[in-house]
Formats: sequence, C-alpha cells, structure tokens
Amino acid sequence: MTTQSKGIIHQINVSPKGGLPKAEVDRVMVTKKGLVGDYNAYRMTKLAGDLTSAVMLLPLDAIREFAARGYSIRPGSMGENFTLEGISYDQLSIGKRVEIGTDRVVLKIERVCNPCDELLVYGKSFPKVAQGKRGMYASVTKEGEVRKGDPVAVV
Repeated sequence: MTTQSKGIIHQINVSPKGGLPKAEVDRVMVTKKGLVGDYNAYRMTKLAGDLTSAVMLLPLDAIREFAARGYSIRPGSMGENFTLEGISYDQLSIGKRVEIGTDRVVLKIERVCNPCDELLVYGKSFPKVAQGKRGMYASVTKEGEVRKGDPVAVV
C-alpha cells in the first residue's frame, strides 16, 4: 500500500430498511452495490442504484465537531457506512482510493454527499451546518469483508 493517510474503521453502520441513524455492526461484506444488509432509499429511488454512491464515508472528527456545537450526533447519525478514525475530512478528496482491512477492500471516492431533509431530525439548522461535511460517496473497486478496527489507508 502506498499510503498518504492512515486510520482505522471506528464504526460500521447499516440500516436494513433505510433511515437514520444507521445501526452499528462489527463486520460487513462490501460488494459493488454497497454493504450487505444496508439500504439507502435515496440511492435506490432517486439515483436508480447508482454504483458511484455505493458506500458513504465520514471521519469521526466531523461527528465530534457537530457534537461539540451542540448537535446530538454520534457515529451512524449522518447515514455514513464507515466512520473513520485518524483520517481527516480534507484527506478524502474526489478520485482518492481508500483501502480497508486484510481483504484489501478498495473504494474510490466519487463525490460529496450533500445534506438532505432527513438530517432535520437533528435540528432545523443542521442541514445547513452539515453542508460540505456530510460525508463522501464512494464506489467499490474491490469487494471483501470489513471489520470494526480494520486499518484504513487513503492513497
């Protein structure tokens, strides 16, 4: 692995029926379509299953920043599939690859995830506050299993 940034999977989050917050799991299979056991209504209905939005990533630092500002945010609250520890938001730029775990699951960061109305549950002003910090969508280049605590490299 040629590494620019290293961290770990702090938490894995899925929602079998969609909605927020997503629930924590210890391990998950990642396929080209996303995480097994996760359903993203926006991607499936509005984006017709767009594979460039298969996985959502969010650094733990962003969650901590929102919580410090008084919002009841915790890992999974933003709809992210992987909460990353030790990776900053600015390291997750479009086009970067994210390699995870011993299976070396590979994701490609495709685009910013814009805040939606589902985030209104955290406060009327929250979607505006979360603009540009909601997370990053990624496609899956190499499938495999990801476990909580797995190493993450952004290359």
